[in-house]
Amino acid sequence: MPGQAKAIMTQLAIDGRTSYAELAERVDTSPTTARRCVSDVLRSGSLILRADVSAPDAGWPVEGYVWANAPISNLRDTAHQLSQTRQARLTATVAAGPVIALSTWLRTVEELHRLELTFAEQLPQLQVVDRLIVLWVVKRMGRLINEGGRSAGVVSINIWDDALCRTGGGEAT
Repeated sequence: MPGQAKAIMTQLAIDGRTSYAELAERVDTSPTTARRCVSDVLRSGSLILRADVSAPDAGWPVEGYVWANAPISNLRDTAHQLSQTRQARLTATVAAGPVIALSTWLRTVEELHRLELTFAEQLPQLQVVDRLIVLWVVKRMGRLINEGGRSAGVVSINIWDDALCRTGGGEAT
């Protein structure tokens, strides 16, 4: 990906509401070029827009995680069914065991237990192996989160340097 597109994406990660004029100034280009670049990365799928809400304000103040196993023959269907639960924020299959990771937003701590009981009834092939209740969310998607569940700052995500570290191609700064 060209350096200018990386610079623009980095700026948008800090503030996705940045105007094209501000964006152009920050990456030393014209507003027209900035607009075209943003359109190109959106069209390519390299950049996906996302809006999030304050979990407590939305009525979901408790974050929980569940790790589970399921037979490989049912893995895709099981993960899909888990992702359809109203509490699911992220359902992922992973290469190492346990093979399913589920992130949830819950109304109460007790709801995690009720959710597991529902899984036991509706997904008998699923074996929950661990669970976790998050006491306080500190950061989500590069945003520092305050006690009210709102953005209080940015910790910029640098996916390019992180990727270099994983592949041994360089050092992250």
